[in-house]
Amino acid sequence: MIPRLVIATILFFAAWQLGTGLATQGKAWLGQVLIERAWGQGQTSGQPVRPWPWAPTHPVARLHAPRLEIDRLVLAGADEANLAWAPGLDKGPHGHWMMAAHRDTHFAFLRDVIEGDLLITEMLDGQSRQWRVVSRQIVDSNRYLIDLGLPDDRLTLVTCYPFDALRAGGPLRLLLVLKPAHREMAPESDGLLAWQVGS
Repeated sequence: MIPRLVIATILFFAAWQLGTGLATQGKAWLGQVLIERAWGQGQTSGQPVRPWPWAPTHPVARLHAPRLEIDRLVLAGADEANLAWAPGLDKGPHGHWMMAAHRDTHFAFLRDVIEGDLLITEMLDGQSRQWRVVSRQIVDSNRYLIDLGLPDDRLTLVTCYPFDALRAGGPLRLLLVLKPAHREMAPESDGLLAWQVGS
């Protein structure tokens, strides 16, 4: 009797874990389909369009990684609710943009991005910018914060690290810092992180 109960419990938890993983992947796929439709409507109308009626956000950008043939739609706001569906974008007051996404869905490709790679952002109004990766860093999110108030143009891409971690939600983050392709800056001089929180 006990072995059957143990086996049933193990099977239940295995099915639950599998279902959770598939739900995350399904949301990521479905989100891009609905967001793609809203993006097209927004480009036509010139106004932001929510991808579903109750969505608290809307698509604001596309992120292209030409070397890797990657194309991702990006939502306004990099909060946890948005990241289940797509990468999220937050903008600082002086030109610092930050995009975040999950390591096992929309930003899985960051594993293969290297210094010098060109990425392109396209905005809803059709304007685009080219960015060059100037640094890759692994940081502890318990000790460092990203300062969106930095006074220069940069794009910071953030995802959890390592990519093959068995458990999500650890403290390590991969940060890729990009500068406008026409005005690159040496990584050692560009003050990647805002401030140190702990010692």
